[in-house]
Amino acid sequence: MKVVMSMKQAYQRFFATLVFCVACFAMAQTQAQSVQGVANFYQHNDQIATGGLVAEDALARLKAQGYEQIIDLRSAAEAPEVEGEAAKQLGLTWFNFPMTGELPSAEQIQQFGAALGDSKTLVHCRSGNRAGMAWSLWQISQGVALEQALAEGRAMGMKDGFEQAIRAQQR
Repeated sequence: MKVVMSMKQAYQRFFATLVFCVACFAMAQTQAQSVQGVANFYQHNDQIATGGLVAEDALARLKAQGYEQIIDLRSAAEAPEVEGEAAKQLGLTWFNFPMTGELPSAEQIQQFGAALGDSKTLVHCRSGNRAGMAWSLWQISQGVALEQALAEGRAMGMKDGFEQAIRAQQR
């Protein structure tokens, strides 16, 4: 039995295959590449990754993967300076923008965004919750729609408490 496709069917099949291939490629590009020693690592794009606690030996692995800077959102009570010294010894730029359980000010978010720059960056806190929150607020400040910014923050580890606080702030 010979099956003959119309041109319309052939184009539909071609475009369906093309869309499937593009979607697979996009998922592969943003899929988390695990970095041993970085809790809850999430690769957002080629330049930005987020995570939780970073073991000291993971800093060398991050550098080997092309990371140039670390933005640490932990407070002084969480002793971030140990990581800061180790990062600097490896030639990584290290920033500490302490954030707690409250939403940061607009000024703090602008400082955070300015630090992102063009360098390959890991943004982290203890679990990824504050990293996702800071990213969401930065995206909103840059005109990204609320729902998209929150979805990105959740993917990075933001929990419901910060999401609800951001929604309340944006009303």
